[in-house]
Amino acid sequence: MSDPSLDTQGNPKDSHFHVFQTQPLNAEPESASLTSHLITPTHLLFHRNHDDLVYPGPAQSSSSPDWPVSLSLSPSLRGAQPLATFQGQKLLLSQIKRSLPTRHVVATLECAGNRRGEFRHQDKAQGIQWGSGVIANVVWSGTSIRDALLHAGLPDPYAHHPAKSLDNLVPSEHHTIQDAAEWARGLHLHMHSTQQSTESDDPNRHEVFAASIPLPTAMHPNQDCILAYAHNGQPLLPSHGFPLRAVIPGHAGARWVKWLSGLTISQHENQSPPMRLDYKILTPPKPGGGDSEDEQKKREWLERVQHDEQFRKQELQRQKPLQRLGASSAITQPADDQDVEARNGSISVKGYAVGQDALLRDLDPSLASHLFVEQLPPDIEWHQAQLSFEPAATAAQESRRRLEACGHVSPASADDVGEGEARRRHREWSWAWCLWSIYLPLPQGAAEHKWAIVAKSVTAAGVEQERVSAWNLRGFCERGWPVVRGLRIKTV
Repeated sequence: MSDPSLDTQGNPKDSHFHVFQTQPLNAEPESASLTSHLITPTHLLFHRNHDDLVYPGPAQSSSSPDWPVSLSLSPSLRGAQPLATFQGQKLLLSQIKRSLPTRHVVATLECAGNRRGEFRHQDKAQGIQWGSGVIANVVWSGTSIRDALLHAGLPDPYAHHPAKSLDNLVPSEHHTIQDAAEWARGLHLHMHSTQQSTESDDPNRHEVFAASIPLPTAMHPNQDCILAYAHNGQPLLPSHGFPLRAVIPGHAGARWVKWLSGLTISQHENQSPPMRLDYKILTPPKPGGGDSEDEQKKREWLERVQHDEQFRKQELQRQKPLQRLGASSAITQPADDQDVEARNGSISVKGYAVGQDALLRDLDPSLASHLFVEQLPPDIEWHQAQLSFEPAATAAQESRRRLEACGHVSPASADDVGEGEARRRHREWSWAWCLWSIYLPLPQGAAEHKWAIVAKSVTAAGVEQERVSAWNLRGFCERGWPVVRGLRIKTV
């Protein structure tokens, strides 16, 4: 089957994309186009791939996906208590859709390398120099991973909590583990793709793209992890994982495995090539001497980690895998070095913000004459932006209606879930982004200087966006205050 969002050369049809690579396809839309929509249109979803896209065969039509999915235990866990009740299964996607209800989740998919290019103000990081467009806020529809594993006989790690309290369990990293049963805390859920990996460091191993998350995360009643077969009320496009992908809200996009073929419970984290060789934070030695000595150590470390394969592997083995993403924000309009029109003594500024496990409370931008966050004066004047949210229940109901219309879910099961979604959205956490905007007031004589705009955010849980993110070799997790520089004010 073909992908209607791509042209005959395999590139995005939409003209708003910046294509970094074609084989494999890696492209992001202009960030300004993203913030015109609370729910990102499917044609504006970014493309991030380590290898070639997977196009299912003729039997996998969008109306009849006969896609096999396996649920299993690693051999070392078979027969172990309390997992003995878990029955490994090989199911077809059509069976899963018939036997389990459809869930609708509004969640922001974000690449771990989003905003990587901004690290250049410290030192250029390795990898594609992504801007702030490797992010999308989407209504995902599919089967709850928790429901699927419970249906297969896996004990509930949260069964010791009263049923009425499950809706109030907080899905933060700390609480997810703390609230789970002890037997589940050291286990992991592996998610396997059919996408062949060409990044292996062992030519004798046949490997596919895969990733893992802690089992308590997958089974948390409010984490909203799903096996997704639709986005924005339509079947997944091949370039975004058709017919099945994982949706792991609040986590790096690398955990949202596309072309999903199986789930395995294991005692160990997944070690597919991208997980063992890429998605970890590699940082130089911590400062300890004088400035010149620290800089020398950093350069020596960089030289070695980039050219000594064995040393790099040792450094990678020491690091924990990259899982969750923290609070962040971006300025999408205006862009660096633009001429900005001033009207009535102010300029229009727009952007997005994500809390990743909490609703956003505040987004505060400011106009500054300084180019770097570290140089901002303590008395800088902040202004409160207007925040825009998409009501999750409303978005879910619209997706449900579309899926019913094309026969992908039954009205009865979908309606039950829609009501449940509406009930649960009173919580103080959210997986969706919010958009923000403001008319930022200008000082007298603004047209005589170049300006910068900086922004910062705070979530409803009181988590403040970090001021400056620590530089790392692969440029992951740039969550620092965004800055747009070199603005020239033009009065109208």
